[in-house]
Amino acid sequence: MYEQFKHIYELCYFIASGCVQNINACKPGLVKACLETFYVYLSWIPIGFIIDTDIVDIFLFFVVSTDFKENAINCLTEVALLKIDSQMTPEETFKMKNKMLDLFFKFISKISE
Repeated sequence: MYEQFKHIYELCYFIASGCVQNINACKPGLVKACLETFYVYLSWIPIGFIIDTDIVDIFLFFVVSTDFKENAINCLTEVALLKIDSQMTPEETFKMKNKMLDLFFKFISKISE
C-alpha cells in the first residue's frame, strides 16, 4: 500500500508545488483535486510524508487563495489532528512536534496578512 500511495503523493505534490512556483500556470480544477486527494489520505499516510517534506508549507500557500482556501484549511486541519503515538521514534516525535508548532505559527501569520 505504501508504494501505491507514494505514486499518488508524488503526483499531487508535483502539481501543487509547481503551482507554488508559478501560480499563473495552474489549472484551478487540478489544484483543487490535488488538495482534495491529500485531504482524503492525510489521516493515515506514513508520517514521513508530512514531517520530511514541505507539504505543510504548500497547504499554507493556498490558504490565502480564495479558490483553494477551504481545501487548504481542511488539509491543515487533518495534519493538526494527527496524533503523536508511542510507535514513533524519538526523532519522528521531535520532528512532528516541530512541524505542528511551525504549522500553528505560520497559519496565524498567514491569516493575519
